[in-house]
Amino acid sequence: MNLLEVRDLSVHFGGLRAVDELSFSVAAGRIKGIIGPNGAGKTTLFNALAGLVALTRGDIVFDGESIVGLRSFQRAERGIARTFQNLQIFRELSLLENVMIGRHPRTRAGFFASLAGLPSVRREETDIEARAYDKLALLGLADRADSSAAGLSFGEAKLLEIARALVAEPRLLLLDEPAAGVPHGEQAALSAIIRRVNDSGVTVLLVEHNMRMVMNLCHEVLVLNYGRHLAEGPPAEVSRNRDVIVAYLGEEAVHA
Repeated sequence: MNLLEVRDLSVHFGGLRAVDELSFSVAAGRIKGIIGPNGAGKTTLFNALAGLVALTRGDIVFDGESIVGLRSFQRAERGIARTFQNLQIFRELSLLENVMIGRHPRTRAGFFASLAGLPSVRREETDIEARAYDKLALLGLADRADSSAAGLSFGEAKLLEIARALVAEPRLLLLDEPAAGVPHGEQAALSAIIRRVNDSGVTVLLVEHNMRMVMNLCHEVLVLNYGRHLAEGPPAEVSRNRDVIVAYLGEEAVHA
């Protein structure tokens, strides 16, 4: 069963075709990688899926229903969460507070109920805190829950952002270059965490330049080039694809 279907999706900025007539699907429970040279349209695609840019044409179907026209917070409510290539954490807040913010799409208390401090609001706050702590524990950060996010290494900050996305209980997690800037020695641990997240029932769509991570972690790989579908299939098959080799390394690499 496909959790996500992208149908003839195009995102044009004037004369620039960042994504052009792209179609693919993501099966529920899988990890799918998206790779391609710089400028291939990967981040634009993620922004389109998350509702941050308007489509020129095409459709995005999530769990059997079109989500075109839904705003980003409505897509989050449906079960789509994402991280960003550039960190989006609040360094002045604690790790726990950072993760609790990610629960906002699932909260029920309104402004006036919160202002009045009703018992239902306090119960919900306690529940949010517990869920946030659980996600920190999943990513190995629970022992620093009350510490300031300003003290995190770059790799730890990446984990914090993943925890914040997970606390919203997504069905589909969009990871935008999670290994970018992470020290080489920490990348294996990051891969293990992503696999653990997937094993918990979360479908993962991963944009990543680290080919070793992509090939070892993903069930399928989609290759983009100039915003268009270039190749798709199991990692081993994609890595041998002539068109992919040319796109990355040039025609001479095929005959080397």
